[in-house]
Amino acid sequence: MNDTVKDIEEPNTATDWLIALRERPDDPALHRAFDAWRAASPENEIAWQEAEHTASLLAALAPAQSGPAVPLPDLDCAPPPVKPRRTGRRLLAGAGLAFAALLTWAAADRFMPTGTHQTRTAATQEITLDDRSVITLAPDTAITVDYSETRRQVILHAGQAYFDVASNPSRPFVVQAQDLTVTVLGTAFEVEARDGQRAVTVSEGIVSVLADGIDSTETLRAGDRLASMDTGGWARSGQRPDTVAAWRDNLLVANGARLDQVVADLSPYFGGYIVIAEGDLSGEKVTGVFDLRHPDKALAVMARSHGFQVRALSPWLLVVSRK
Repeated sequence: MNDTVKDIEEPNTATDWLIALRERPDDPALHRAFDAWRAASPENEIAWQEAEHTASLLAALAPAQSGPAVPLPDLDCAPPPVKPRRTGRRLLAGAGLAFAALLTWAAADRFMPTGTHQTRTAATQEITLDDRSVITLAPDTAITVDYSETRRQVILHAGQAYFDVASNPSRPFVVQAQDLTVTVLGTAFEVEARDGQRAVTVSEGIVSVLADGIDSTETLRAGDRLASMDTGGWARSGQRPDTVAAWRDNLLVANGARLDQVVADLSPYFGGYIVIAEGDLSGEKVTGVFDLRHPDKALAVMARSHGFQVRALSPWLLVVSRK
């Protein structure tokens, strides 16, 4: 083996070193560079011990899938095996804290909220009500349906759902997602509720929206989107109506979307965790149409066209970082 690492970008965080050492365990030059990095400061040594310890605990979460890291699957390979389900947004910014934060998140957020209907990772479900209204659930989604002769109401506990509502002016159809209330008479629209983020996007007709932070009822028409912001408040934007809920056709359509949002959209289709290792990478813009049936392959294509890299620490843990 060539005893040099000059042609390989040297890792600079504990997470990067953990991945590199598992990818190239027999590289003596890499091990010498790692020893030098580890001895360079007490902070490096502490970060390494935390990353190594947390990685061993993460492996215990899925013992049947533990083992050496593998390269990111080739586009012709099958996706990684599915691990036990998790809910929430599977991304963490900051390489030095990624593994510790991931372990804490996984332990605290193990199960999907229950409802009258719910879906698992990579699974969708279509529900037809007595009035012929149709609700389509995206993966990792839970709803409760309250349907009677006088009431048409759905509570979206978590996830993403598309509603194609039969018209009935005397009995409005109401969707509740946390503080968000969407009221329609007959139309088609999507509602999202994930990790405190809420959004409504309309593909047909008109909907009325109320929520904390909205002074009066917002009226949305086809192509309108209203989404909560991390800083508080709500933001309106436009979207082509024919791309609303494209996940029903196993497609993810991104048009200048933030990378962390794209990862959040991919995560319900991946049987593991996707970690963004560098905080400033989260805001990178992504454009393209990606196949949700193979989220690992979609992420690989995305990385090639947008100049970042994806490495598999295990079949169920993908790490996104700069090259």
